Amino acid sequence: MKLLFMKKLFCNNTMRNLLAILLILLCCYGTGLGQDFESNFSLGIPVNGSTDWSTPSYDLDLMFGKKVNPKSIVGIGSTYEVVALKPSNTFLTYDRKVITFFSSYRYLFSISDKIKMLPQIRIGYSFIRSQLNEFIDKGRSSTGLHICGGIDASLTINKNFDFFTGVSFNTIFSKLEPNSNINIPQNYIHQNDQFIKQFKIKVGVTRYF
Repeated sequence: MKLLFMKKLFCNNTMRNLLAILLILLCCYGTGLGQDFESNFSLGIPVNGSTDWSTPSYDLDLMFGKKVNPKSIVGIGSTYEVVALKPSNTFLTYDRKVITFFSSYRYLFSISDKIKMLPQIRIGYSFIRSQLNEFIDKGRSSTGLHICGGIDASLTINKNFDFFTGVSFNTIFSKLEPNSNINIPQNYIHQNDQFIKQFKIKVGVTRYF
């Protein structure tokens, strides 16, 4: 049922559905939070040695956070990632669209009055729609545990807004596989990675309430 639901998400207006889900999360999470509540939106670029730069690859990230003490921020959120890769002659590559729902923990330490560093870790669950590049193949759905680590550098604009940029590395514990009816040549068979790994760079804004 979950896979069928996520397949419909990809087939419809993805951003509209993503925002609707995040509004529900915000309503559940924001009740009674009071002060020290923030929202973060960022646009990122997945970085991969096989990235097809002629096709847009991007990552949209929306997160809501709450300070639990002066240095610690917990949050929830979601990302929508599109990755386009070039075909390869030595290993299988997959274009993919990924929706991830996660919880996060960030630690804040100040460099100056206006500059902060925020290392963070995220744990969540990803829903993947992938399609093999090297052969004619229909898209396939999969899921997996998502773990991400990264660090942001934040610049205070005023009391309501910060600008930030950052890098992260995420792993999804899921294997992308072609349909079983495809005859894979021998030179591709050695590729047997059980994880989906991705670097990202991003820029964004934080809104304080």
